[in-house]
Amino acid sequence: MNADSEFKQKLTAWYDDIICQSFPKNTVPYVATEGNPKQLPVLSRPLDPDSPQYEQNRDQHHRDLCENTGLVHAHNATCFKHIPRRIHSLIDPDSDCRFELPRPLVAETHFDDDDDLVIRCENGNLNGHNPTATLCLGCNTDLKQTASGSVAMAMVEYMGNYTIKLQLDTAIVFSALCASIKALQNKPPQDVDGQIDKSEMTRLMMVKTTNTLVGK
Repeated sequence: MNADSEFKQKLTAWYDDIICQSFPKNTVPYVATEGNPKQLPVLSRPLDPDSPQYEQNRDQHHRDLCENTGLVHAHNATCFKHIPRRIHSLIDPDSDCRFELPRPLVAETHFDDDDDLVIRCENGNLNGHNPTATLCLGCNTDLKQTASGSVAMAMVEYMGNYTIKLQLDTAIVFSALCASIKALQNKPPQDVDGQIDKSEMTRLMMVKTTNTLVGK
């Protein structure tokens, strides 16, 4: 085995170890039990690894979490929002979903003819995730390989925008707008003839509102 083949083998084994796109074997779909909240797995504490029943319950709990944390894609109106309503009756959900789901099934992780890495996928609607993280955190995750090039750059931009985006509620926006209006009423901008410059007032209102929101 040459060095390149050995490296590829190690890399595919590593990805198989950390990224999962399949339900555990010998598990069944989640069914909410009567008298308990629908998303009970998410509301429960992580399984105790020291418990004698841990190995017995782990795989089913893993699947239950996948089905209750949004890891399993189900087609809805958002998938087809860019398709005109007049032709919605012609939609083929699995072909026309804008998220390109379900993904093609892949029997094993491998490098294709273009030397691109293709991750094993046994369930085309299941997001790539790490089972250990899912079992510990009990929340939605999305794990995929980015390598380099345009995909990696797009991921960096997405993560940067997602991390720093502002969460402003309506009350904050209106308070900033009201403060700007009040400030301009007290001291309105004037043109060379001493008349109120409505165009400049509009511009300043936007500037003051934006500055207030940025400050918050």
